[in-house]
Amino acid sequence: MVSEVGDIDRFSSGKAFVSYIGLDPVIKQSGNMTRGLSISKKGNKHLRRTFYHLAKNLIANTEKYRNKYEKMKKGGEK
Repeated sequence: MVSEVGDIDRFSSGKAFVSYIGLDPVIKQSGNMTRGLSISKKGNKHLRRTFYHLAKNLIANTEKYRNKYEKMKKGGEK
């Protein structure tokens, strides 16, 4: 991760880092219609893949995060 990111302090915020990875949300809107929420995928593909697998592993192996994930899927809390 260090070789891909370099100095983490170069990012002004967590949002800037998330955008660099390409995990920032994108909402597609046209007139009154809003379509599915997805990620931008415009960032560093290696880091995005790493964070995806870390999250998947965390959800699969930690009850606290599995429960939170299930609530988010159902449209509950963030």
